[in-house]
Amino acid sequence: MNNETSIQTLPEPIKESKSYKSFAEYSTEITGQHMKNSVLEISRDGNSANLNIEIWLSTELREKMLNTESPIYYTFGDVIGSDKIGNLLIESPPVIQFKSSMIEETYILSQEIKFKKELSSEEEKELLSPENYQLQFLNEEKFPVYVIIGLDLSTIN
Repeated sequence: MNNETSIQTLPEPIKESKSYKSFAEYSTEITGQHMKNSVLEISRDGNSANLNIEIWLSTELREKMLNTESPIYYTFGDVIGSDKIGNLLIESPPVIQFKSSMIEETYILSQEIKFKKELSSEEEKELLSPENYQLQFLNEEKFPVYVIIGLDLSTIN
């Protein structure tokens, strides 16, 4: 008599991804464990400047973003309560659609801003200082729902 027992392995349960209508549904759950940023790099080019920042997203956040029906946007702007940057620009920087993927963990976000006039040395200093900016993530209605301040500090290891 054969007393060997056969062990059957059950298939792993399939994890179903939750879908979201809007980035606003989970934006309050985002912490420093889910999103990190480099220092904002600002390079002047005549009467405009290019803003570039690297961000890192956790797998969990990328999955939520990929399963969001409505578009997610970003833009750079004045730190809350300030209008140092906005008063020196021809127009508000346009919002840019953000697209995440499950392959990429880091992204470079870029935006160009255009100045109204020739800048004084004090105005130029203000425009070229990362601490005067915030990075805004916007919902489908282009309202800010998640903001990163302190762009003069890197949280990426």
